[in-house]
Amino acid sequence: MDNSSIVLQQHYQITAQSIDSQQGGWSALAYRVTTAGGPYFLKIYEKSAVATAAWTAHIDDYMPILVWLNETTPLKGRIPRPLLTIDGNFKVEDEQRIYILFDYIDGMTIAEHDLTDGQVVELARIIAELHAFGAEIPYPTSQIREDFAVPFCAKLKHLIDQDHADYPTDLMAILTPHLEKLAYFAELTEALADQMKTACPDMRLCHTDAHGWNLMQSQNLMLIDWEGLKLAPVEADLFMFYDKTFWDLFLSTYREKHEGFAISTDVMNFYLYRRKLEDIWEFIDRILHDPISSGLRDKAMQLLKQEFNEIGSVDGSACW
Repeated sequence: MDNSSIVLQQHYQITAQSIDSQQGGWSALAYRVTTAGGPYFLKIYEKSAVATAAWTAHIDDYMPILVWLNETTPLKGRIPRPLLTIDGNFKVEDEQRIYILFDYIDGMTIAEHDLTDGQVVELARIIAELHAFGAEIPYPTSQIREDFAVPFCAKLKHLIDQDHADYPTDLMAILTPHLEKLAYFAELTEALADQMKTACPDMRLCHTDAHGWNLMQSQNLMLIDWEGLKLAPVEADLFMFYDKTFWDLFLSTYREKHEGFAISTDVMNFYLYRRKLEDIWEFIDRILHDPISSGLRDKAMQLLKQEFNEIGSVDGSACW
């Protein structure tokens, strides 16, 4: 049963005239809520999804920071504004779902379209502004502090060593040619993680997932979906852009605020490898264990193939 209208009425005192599905991300369902006073954006996480626990674990840690960024920094109008319940909570939870509500952003998702030069400049300035803040912000950050954990590496290595007789044949057709590479890069990423833990790099606020599906063109360029907000080395954001055609423009704009900034190759490599392996594991995990529709399964298989098409070779260079 869909309780969305009841949740909105009871917890936000919002009467929905309609609740219409929108194109959501990988982590949650998305809806436009139409009311007499204007639209809202509702995100719903299904508890049955294997990734939901990870995506929702820190809602109460990152949402106050998102509100603070909206209220006190130049990022206002560049990031979504969360709405609190009438009891002052950032989420509503029932047996099956977790709900969070935002002001509606009237715009278009960038998705896989190329960014214009103007959008690149806007994005670089958003990221640069975010990176101006560290542990000194007036909210606890211990729960969102980067710990360089790579639990999926052990899971991938366990999967590689398992008997695959019971695995779906179409999945194994994708995995089998790449098992040696997965084992190699899992070992390499674990070694880099250990190195990061002892290096103690400078930590700043980072979005960690600033790809095209989390960018919207409204009156301004908007950076959305902040579930991954962390206190982390800035490379946790910058690795998303290093191989883009707009990298030089992005970096020069970023350095307008962070003059003389230099990238750490080791930290950048850690985030490149970790993201690739984490995505691969998430797709495998969803295919094996999530009660997803055939359409979503097909999408996961397609994305998994794409990840492996981008994987590097075990030739000593360890480059993706």
